Amino acid sequence: MPNATCAQLLQVWHARIIRLDDTGDVLAGIDSLYEHDRPITMGYTETRPDRVRIEQQDGAGETCGLYQGPPRAAETIELTMDLCQLDAELMELLLGGLTIQNGSYGSVGYLAATSSDINTDGVALETWSIAWNGNSRKTYLGQPAWYRHVFPKTTWQLGQVTMANDAFSTIPLTGVAEVNPGFGTGLATDPFPTNVGSHPYAWVLDDSIPAGACGYQEVA
Repeated sequence: MPNATCAQLLQVWHARIIRLDDTGDVLAGIDSLYEHDRPITMGYTETRPDRVRIEQQDGAGETCGLYQGPPRAAETIELTMDLCQLDAELMELLLGGLTIQNGSYGSVGYLAATSSDINTDGVALETWSIAWNGNSRKTYLGQPAWYRHVFPKTTWQLGQVTMANDAFSTIPLTGVAEVNPGFGTGLATDPFPTNVGSHPYAWVLDDSIPAGACGYQEVA
């Protein structure tokens, strides 16, 4: 059978953050979705349990029996993400805490999370990266192709933010992704093509990316 995924992964051009309820399902609400349309830096690393190892030694201390168990599947995925903008609503979704509101301007600031408002339910994360083929853009379904990643449940913490006199600040975040059976195929208006909840992450070719906006969006 043909394999359409022989392409390179280039940059992250869009990120979708989805608020989850305490069962892992998408939470409906006026502030449950964020479509971030700025390039970000992101990475993920599988964390796998150690393989079972059983060794037996003889009277001289030499190995006389050795068993190496099979590889074990990743239980969690370590995540890193650097944001370019200091965005109160995006920070609240990822970390918990509260936004500071002004009646005329909406969100104007952020209160860091405490034990009473930290985000314990996590968020789902989706990203879209350019699919590149050698020296030109890969196409899929007749359109410029994207690689769409989904992490059905993630939790995040803020790293060290440096405020320098000679550079813009970046917002560094580290996180963990895990399985989330309650997620299913995700957002009803733009579902992932297969149920991903029993896997810590997945990716698929896509022929478009969502429209971006700076701020919360509603999930009906």
